[in-house]
Amino acid sequence: MVTSVDGWANLCPNTEMGLFVQGGRDDLRCSYSNPAGYLQGCAEGFYQPEMDEYQTAQACPEGFFCPFNFACTVRASFLFELSIS
Repeated sequence: MVTSVDGWANLCPNTEMGLFVQGGRDDLRCSYSNPAGYLQGCAEGFYQPEMDEYQTAQACPEGFFCPFNFACTVRASFLFELSIS
């Protein structure tokens, strides 16, 4: 079972958050042309634990948002904070 602890442990780092806020994508991990391969956690609603290509992608935990073309998690409350700023 995926818990909120997993969401906190896999939060998007500042560089990915910047890309997300600007409407970009994580081409380092979520591009089909990436030599390491497209991570399964890049699908919307999933994340890649510790962004490790050898770990199985997990469903997004409750209280978090897992955007398309990102392998990490975003706090759901961040989206609310972003919408009112």
